[in-house]
Amino acid sequence: MFGARLDVSQAVRAFERLGAQVNSASSLALTRAIASAKTDLGRNVAKDISLKVGVVNEALTVQSPTPTSLTALISAAVRRIPLIDFGARGPEPSRGRGPGVTAKVQGQRKVYPRAFIATAGHHRGVWQRHGTGARLPITELKGPSVAHVAAKHAEAAAARGQAVFIERLKHEIGRLIREVATTR
Repeated sequence: MFGARLDVSQAVRAFERLGAQVNSASSLALTRAIASAKTDLGRNVAKDISLKVGVVNEALTVQSPTPTSLTALISAAVRRIPLIDFGARGPEPSRGRGPGVTAKVQGQRKVYPRAFIATAGHHRGVWQRHGTGARLPITELKGPSVAHVAAKHAEAAAARGQAVFIERLKHEIGRLIREVATTR
């Protein structure tokens, strides 16, 4: 009978050293994955509600992972977006003239009667008077919130993040294995 003995102790030591760095590699992969998911979510939400991606991204925040806490989270602001950000057009100041203000919300241009564009302090917005004859009360008009629309696109963003996480984790583990193999 033929027998051969292989020395695998070096490989065992290498895997033990690798084990301590797996959380770090997972954290790096998860950071890249959550960034990709945020990008995908921002683009889809912006397209859905006819907004600039930058405006949507301001309403999205990311909680990044750490090697000790491998959780990542994207959250969206619940506050509604001012109507001025939806490409509002109309007389400025209106002085009671014109049909009101138009804005493109969720792909459709809508007319907001009795509305006007004005700057209050340092804030430019679309405002509307309530009641007849009285100058007050005045309220600012707003569109949907990013959180409301993001709920529709959460699954697609999660799927994108999952795919990126798997690819990045393969890359990071491969890098660690190459480092361990060369350091011996």
